[in-house]
Amino acid sequence: MPGVRDRKAGLSGLFCSGLFAFALLVATTIHAFAAPLMLRVENVSVGADEHTHQMKLDIVIRPADRRALDGYWGQHMGRTFSLSVDGKTMITSVVRKPVVNGMIEITDAPADDMRAVLSRLSTGSAKIEIDTLPN
Repeated sequence: MPGVRDRKAGLSGLFCSGLFAFALLVATTIHAFAAPLMLRVENVSVGADEHTHQMKLDIVIRPADRRALDGYWGQHMGRTFSLSVDGKTMITSVVRKPVVNGMIEITDAPADDMRAVLSRLSTGSAKIEIDTLPN
């Protein structure tokens, strides 16, 4: 190897940097294909935002699942996600603001989709899945 006095050390450094690049690629790939976040719902409602008057969907997550939601939400700010109920994607949105008191607030989905989620979760299915989508 040109410029390397100790050929063995040069090969070792090359191997280590290649190994590091491979590990980074694997970690990125695993993160991209991570399993959806499964959350149990405490309460769900559809109403008008008091400031903007636009329709919003509020989903309050049970206290036992809030830590997982906080960690996910904080890491995915600005990313697109899908919200599924019983394996069916109901809404696609963007993580725009932090979760407060375990509440996910969605304001950019069609009103019919918001009402469909409300209806689906009000009939006893109290679990949602949140999955990050490629941007």
